[in-house]
Amino acid sequence: MAAVNNLHEQHRELLKLAHDIAALLDGVQLARSCTAVRLHLSAFSRKLRVHLSLEDRFVCEHLLRHSDPAIVARVSRHKTEMRSLRDRVANYANRWLSGEVEIQKKPGHFVEETKSILDLTSLRFELEESDLYPLVEQILTPSGTWPLDLVADADETRNAG
Repeated sequence: MAAVNNLHEQHRELLKLAHDIAALLDGVQLARSCTAVRLHLSAFSRKLRVHLSLEDRFVCEHLLRHSDPAIVARVSRHKTEMRSLRDRVANYANRWLSGEVEIQKKPGHFVEETKSILDLTSLRFELEESDLYPLVEQILTPSGTWPLDLVADADETRNAG
């Protein structure tokens, strides 16, 4: 359960950063200095990239080997959505944080796109909390580890019912 608890904690940290960023999305403040928002967004982008990588490695890789096709389909959908979010945030970060586009020149567009990214991330986390993580908690052994053989374990569970 420690791995899932760490992922829950990462969601809380990222949502706190998103809240801090949203508070900086004021046109007057952006006109004066973009440094604070860029620093927060850079931290958010890095933490999100790490979070999605850990989720892929420690959750999706295990669940994609499950013998239940419904579980594999759900996890495949989650993985596709996570990849899409990762790519979208990477494109966003490249555009706004690299200095290619000045935030001060297009503050309205920047604020709109930033809010969209933060909302998308929040919705993604809600879905993970309500669908993906409960699935993980259901499959993990009582000691909080993955069954040694997910395929055999799932077959035994299905045949027992």
